[in-house]
Amino acid sequence: MTRIGNGAFIYFEKLKTVEFKCTKTKITIGETAFGFCTELNKLSDLNKAKITKIEARAFIGCKKLSGTLTLPEGLTSLGKSVFLDCTKLKGLKLPKTLKKVGAYCFFNCKKLKTITLKSNIKSCGKYMFYKVNQNAKIICTKTKYTNCKFAKKAKEVGLKVKVK
Repeated sequence: MTRIGNGAFIYFEKLKTVEFKCTKTKITIGETAFGFCTELNKLSDLNKAKITKIEARAFIGCKKLSGTLTLPEGLTSLGKSVFLDCTKLKGLKLPKTLKKVGAYCFFNCKKLKTITLKSNIKSCGKYMFYKVNQNAKIICTKTKYTNCKFAKKAKEVGLKVKVK
């Protein structure tokens, strides 16, 4: 498989866990692939998958998706509204390879506490942090902070940016 198609599992309301066993083939998660899977609470082995792109609204409305997600190395792009309304998501660890984050990506992630950056994200959409927990922290390395638009946008909306 090289792609999880657009809307592949949209509105699969009883889906609770998705296991990512694709460790050899590069894949893309299509638009709204898991959108509105309201019972989805776990993405197993996500950090081991060879995902290169997560397209717009892939996990929109997955209200029970919780804990901290570690996105895989090799991921270069998060489309717009990918995690919109994932109201229980608590943390994200973004890979070194990530270069683009779309508009509204974390919109209404009310429980989000930490986003850890390993990359110097060059392109960021607007309203990424709209309705995000105002106590959320963005953690990034000193060398990546200087030109990182992601960290600068977080600071502009009043989020704390911690440089290690």
